[in-house]
Amino acid sequence: MIQKKVKQSLKKLTLCAQTGEGNLLELAVEAARNRATLGEISHALETVFRKI
Repeated sequence: MIQKKVKQSLKKLTLCAQTGEGNLLELAVEAARNRATLGEISHALETVFRKI
């Protein structure tokens, strides 16, 4: 169950970075509260921002 929450929160974070809709910091904090690691959060953002 925790793993599912982590995946969902990382997906929301990546989508926010792609679309520019939403608050990245708020979603990153949510991901951390759902037990995502800093590496997972960074990777979710890196997949979008590395393309720029």
